[in-house]
Amino acid sequence: AQNTVNSANIAYENALRAAAPPHAPHDPPVVPDGYVEFAKSCATSFNAAARVLEFPKGCIAMDNAVHPEMTKVFVRDCYPKLYEKIAESSQLGISNVVHPPVFILGTPGVGKSFMRMYVCHRLLQRARDENRPAYILFLKASPKGRDTVVTVVHQTCNADATAYQFQSFQKDQLKKYAHVWQSLDALVVSLVDVSDGLYHQIAVDTGFHWYFSSPHPNIVNSRDRLKTPQAVDIYMQLFDLAELKRAHQALALDIRPLNDTSKTYCDPSWVTSSFDLIEHRFNIFGGSARAVFEDPATTESWIVSALSKTAWRGELGQTLNLEGQSLSSLFSHSLFHVDADDNFGPTYQFASKYIKFRIAAAALEEHDARIDALLASSKLAPGTKGEMVEALFFRRFVLATKTATRDCRLALKRIGQAYGGTPPLDQPDLDQLNVSLRSFTDVETRWYVRKPVHRVPRARSHSLG
Repeated sequence: AQNTVNSANIAYENALRAAAPPHAPHDPPVVPDGYVEFAKSCATSFNAAARVLEFPKGCIAMDNAVHPEMTKVFVRDCYPKLYEKIAESSQLGISNVVHPPVFILGTPGVGKSFMRMYVCHRLLQRARDENRPAYILFLKASPKGRDTVVTVVHQTCNADATAYQFQSFQKDQLKKYAHVWQSLDALVVSLVDVSDGLYHQIAVDTGFHWYFSSPHPNIVNSRDRLKTPQAVDIYMQLFDLAELKRAHQALALDIRPLNDTSKTYCDPSWVTSSFDLIEHRFNIFGGSARAVFEDPATTESWIVSALSKTAWRGELGQTLNLEGQSLSSLFSHSLFHVDADDNFGPTYQFASKYIKFRIAAAALEEHDARIDALLASSKLAPGTKGEMVEALFFRRFVLATKTATRDCRLALKRIGQAYGGTPPLDQPDLDQLNVSLRSFTDVETRWYVRKPVHRVPRARSHSLG
């Protein structure tokens, strides 16, 4: 019996050796500097209390390349529970079943790509606990995803972790290896960073696919994901202000005010401390670490672009009345954020109260422009023109009363500065903005001089958006 066990072990080791990439494990292929060190950092013992993962030679970013300057990953409060939910949803540890793909979705800048490092860390620890080899594949799903380099973190039971890389011309080799690894009961999991919602565009398929992406329409509207086994969506929470400050401290980030007036965004001159700067940007842009820590100017340019798009102009007012799942179809991540509830389901909201105010202001401008155009038109009969203008007036009135809220006024006073590097708003400016949101314009006054006010309630029969 002992001889039989020894023979089986020898056969298993020979099979692993034959299935490993060329020349491994005795003469591993050359990989760029930092990748083997990254694998070894992922294979350190798991510490549940650790708030930061250390990668002295760098870690893998969204482009699937190791960046030497990225030496630390902040472990978000939601990562441990998210990992357990992902493992449970994908039936990790259950053999002889077809495992459903899992999509970890969230607003850009909440740490989805960085979570891949945490997940790899946990998976390697699980493999050690189960005394089995592990192959963790870092994949990129993008327009050129089938031809991108694939990094494989490999850990055997009694050896240090290492890394291999497969170029585009080695895809067929990688597919064969992945098939053999899985047949030998190794832990083989693909961690896929998705761009543009093109989750199908990857170099190789494995038994476990865990996708990290924003909730792109190409993903959430895909019928392929409804096939058996049906895909599982798990949403990542937004940062709150306290967690952003903890991340700043843990990572020792150097955040400075942006004072370049040539940019689309400038921080106010009165903000001096890092914590004040974090709070200011959080109040403006919401719970995205990318906007708060890295590049607020780019985020501001996205907001301006989203507000000015023709496709939005007729919908801006309607969005202010939408809640929850209704916002999911809009997918302007600069204006709307997706948060997660206690069960990791999606909840949608405006990125911030100030952005909601900007949407309201743009919507009111659009209504005013339509009213002016109707009044100037000579092609419509007076009665038709009157009914159309009346309906627009009432929509504008409802919109103004819904958006000129105490929250918007407080947000304006707290932030105290306009976007786009313009001078700060003083109190008279703020008062005038609030008045314009609550009251009728001169155009409305001119119209109601000509038309009895008692006809206004009839506009209630029109669609209010």
